[in-house]
Amino acid sequence: MRRVRRSFSDDFKMHVVESIVSGSATQAEIAREYKISPVLITRWKKDHKAGKFFENAPTQAVTGFKQMMGIVFFFGDKELSPLINILVLIVTGVVFLALAVVNISIKKK
Repeated sequence: MRRVRRSFSDDFKMHVVESIVSGSATQAEIAREYKISPVLITRWKKDHKAGKFFENAPTQAVTGFKQMMGIVFFFGDKELSPLINILVLIVTGVVFLALAVVNISIKKK
């Protein structure tokens, strides 16, 4: 009987690595629990450190924000995603800057 090759999502890999990095479980415990080779987990840790699991994060964040806010602009049949991406990044930057200023002013008091 042939063994079926399993594939794991980036979310699952990130969950496994973050469990180990945070100290909530050891690599051996996770390997036993999910029946995964410790060598594979080591590879995932290297990928995580290199930022591989976050390569699509900005795009996913912008898409999630647009879906949450119901913001989708169309010009003809094409979505104006580059413009929206820039707008969201600018607004996000302004909000974080404002929060940082408020946090600094609160700490000074």
